[in-house]
Amino acid sequence: YIKMEGPLCFVVGTRPEIIKMAPVVHECVERKVPYILVHTNQHYSDCLDKIFFHELAVPAPTHNLGVGSGSLSAQTAKILARMGELLEKETPRVVVVQGDTNTAFACALAASHAQIPIAHVEAGLRSYDRRMPEETNRTLIDHMATYLFAVSHLQRDILLGEGIAARSVHVVGNTVADSVHRALSSTGHAEVLARFGVRRGGYLVVTMHRPENVDTRHPLEQVLRVLAGIAAATGVPLLLPLHPRTGKKLEEFGLALPDAVRPIPPVGYTDFLCLLSGATAIVTDSGGVQEEASLVGTPCVTLRLSTERPETVNSGANVIVGHDREAAVAAVGRAVDGLWPKWSDVLPRGAARKIMNVLAPPRTSTAGPSVTVVGLGYIGLPMACLLARGGCVVTGVDVDAERRALVARGEVPFSEPGLSEILREVVGAGRLRVRDAPGKTAFYVIAVPTPHRNGVCDLSCVVSACRDVADVCRPGDTVVVESTIAPGTCAKLQEHLPRGIRIAYCSERAIPGSTLHEMIHNDRIIGFGDGCREEANDLLALYRTFVRGEVLLTSLRTAECVKLVENASRDVGIALANEFSQVLDELGADAVDVIRLANHHPRVNILSPGAGVGGHCIPVDSHFLVQATTAGTLLRTARRVNEEQPRILARKVLAVARDRQLADAPPLRVGIMGVAYKPNVDDTRESPAKSVLATLVEAGCQVRFHDPLVMAWQELRSAASPGKLDGWAHILVIVTEHHEYEEWQSSTAVLVDNLGRIRSDPKT
Repeated sequence: YIKMEGPLCFVVGTRPEIIKMAPVVHECVERKVPYILVHTNQHYSDCLDKIFFHELAVPAPTHNLGVGSGSLSAQTAKILARMGELLEKETPRVVVVQGDTNTAFACALAASHAQIPIAHVEAGLRSYDRRMPEETNRTLIDHMATYLFAVSHLQRDILLGEGIAARSVHVVGNTVADSVHRALSSTGHAEVLARFGVRRGGYLVVTMHRPENVDTRHPLEQVLRVLAGIAAATGVPLLLPLHPRTGKKLEEFGLALPDAVRPIPPVGYTDFLCLLSGATAIVTDSGGVQEEASLVGTPCVTLRLSTERPETVNSGANVIVGHDREAAVAAVGRAVDGLWPKWSDVLPRGAARKIMNVLAPPRTSTAGPSVTVVGLGYIGLPMACLLARGGCVVTGVDVDAERRALVARGEVPFSEPGLSEILREVVGAGRLRVRDAPGKTAFYVIAVPTPHRNGVCDLSCVVSACRDVADVCRPGDTVVVESTIAPGTCAKLQEHLPRGIRIAYCSERAIPGSTLHEMIHNDRIIGFGDGCREEANDLLALYRTFVRGEVLLTSLRTAECVKLVENASRDVGIALANEFSQVLDELGADAVDVIRLANHHPRVNILSPGAGVGGHCIPVDSHFLVQATTAGTLLRTARRVNEEQPRILARKVLAVARDRQLADAPPLRVGIMGVAYKPNVDDTRESPAKSVLATLVEAGCQVRFHDPLVMAWQELRSAASPGKLDGWAHILVIVTEHHEYEEWQSSTAVLVDNLGRIRSDPKT
């Protein structure tokens, strides 16, 4: 989820980053999207820095971190520290980095620490040469990034193969194509060539600066040997814009350039492109130059053993020769003799526009479709807000008058990061209005609770909502059920709707605490009636106003089953972990350690045992799936195992209290820490703490609780702090491991974790 407040933060530090980020900054300026531009100063000379801002018309940096030169580790540490401080002050909505430099890696790491989404321009490049620090940088950035902008489907496939979610990867092309076009359209080639005393087709260009080629004597000697061989075989002069790093190393090692290699000072971007486009060929170790050469039509010979730009090789624009003198001479010879085959354009323009379409989608002033969302709870309210922000005119309906009043004032009635900002925006813009009953709209989304009663899905709220909608909907309207339901429910609901009303099912996939991000980026499955699927385009368009994952169409029955199967599979996995925990307890082994070590096997992934299952849907979805089937023995058994786990925890607490004789006289005072169904949310639906409480009360215990996010629960009030509960209780049990409890230690009571193990005992 990209929060709407705060600017985009573009980061540059080197020549390639300035070149490739420039089109994105231009597109941002054109769209009037707020932004800041951070320059780390990794390249700090005029020839490698300021001239590129000027020639590419990039606005001056908003912030300059002034890092300068240094070793890889020292430079990275400086950038990380200074960027971290900057992000605390600026709090941008997204940090956008490009490529694989120390700048890109350190700034991405700083953003990751600050929990700010990262966008990686040129994601998915791989040379598979781990000797190159750039390979490590680019790989780590990709695995930190939220938005990965790949050059082609080749890079997309690489990212998917590394386990990155498809919804995070966007194939956009390469921004260098935009920069090359802009630079070459604004300069005169003849004047540039005359200034350097060369004529078109009468020279070669050389660039070399990679650490693996110039930082140690032997590789640098090999490169010079290759250049000498090319000069001797072709008789063509070689023009070398001398990188400061390379010049320094030549002097340090006492090495001289071959006579035919003519060094010139580093040049600006437009001058370099003019030299490149007029050359017979280029000999380089630069990744960016490989791309630029393919764009201007100049054959490229690369003095490396691998490349992260395979599309330039596959197209025929580039050959990889390493330090093989004969291969390099042969390749350059083909170019000099006019025998290098032509290649097609592999880097079309328009990447910057596509990137900004993801980071800041253009908004239209025209009103979108009208939608009623029935139920403004944990799912309905975020969906109503996202639909409204996507351009729809939304009516929110809820039976709770207090909730309606809060939403109408732009206040969220529960805790959900980022939702308040969007709610205030859409209510203020008049795109979300609140009513106590549905009105006439084109779409109706039902997002009301479906609790279970003795393992059976309670449809009373869904049926009631459906009847309310039936009073106002018209033929051709669409009713979408988002509530979790048992298979076959939509067919029953159709009976409550007038003829001509289409019904669809699209179950939510969201986790409180990350609902907005999941609603936007998760794939969605939409089930449609068999006779209506060809009419589903308008519903697909509705979801695509805010969903950036894939939207997949299937039958009603399949869609009803998908989410239930997803959660039932997780329920079974958790039950297996809980069974392991019980078995290992009896064997005297530490279950957490055993599972952790077993998971080192490449094909083993055992979940963590515990009192809860980490989701309010998981405890009910297995029931819904098998409520009308005879099959499902494993699913029912898994549910029983997991339902018993909180009671097992309570019995372990009682056993610890007995063993340590904690209560001189009854009743035993027990403090429950955390009563939400999962850490760091305020939602207590299907919480394991309820069964823990019941078991302890049944045993005659006096029970109080503390939860930093839940003030009242089961007719109890939360203790003011963990310390207050600690001072009252004989024993404390952590049922829900909120962040606040991770390092907390009791001072008077015995503290037990959610597996019944003693975490601390102040008396020992």
